[in-house]
Amino acid sequence: MTPVETQGQFAAPEGATPYSRDLKNVETHLLDTGHFALETHVEKIASRIESFFLKHKTGRREFARAAGCH
Repeated sequence: MTPVETQGQFAAPEGATPYSRDLKNVETHLLDTGHFALETHVEKIASRIESFFLKHKTGRREFARAAGCH
């Protein structure tokens, strides 16, 4: 998940589109938030992350490997 601000200037919605070129299981969800999205929309964001993991049967280890973490 990549935070994108619809009300801010640090991470514009256009910045989310390149990820779909490079990653195969990308979902883009634009939320009407500002810079502190996790403070104002934590339930919605957590729910979408959980749904993504369940849909793609992605566990912690697989996610870390896909993200390039060792």
